[in-house]
Amino acid sequence: PQHLREFSDMGQDINHDECPNLVAAFVYQQQHPGTALGTSFSYPLILERGCTFDSAIATFHAPSDLSGIGEMF
Repeated sequence: PQHLREFSDMGQDINHDECPNLVAAFVYQQQHPGTALGTSFSYPLILERGCTFDSAIATFHAPSDLSGIGEMF
């Protein structure tokens, strides 16, 4: 199930108080591709809440091992 939460609360859970600013920077970069992100630039906080999920799966592959541990896709 998903839970609607505030980004500031999510950041506190993972001891990263910059979570709202990081989300704002990500959204800004997605909306303005090719624009360099600066550390002193203040991004508009357009999102205040997002959904978290109880479980997630991530798969990583090394560039030198494209087939992974199983087989080629």
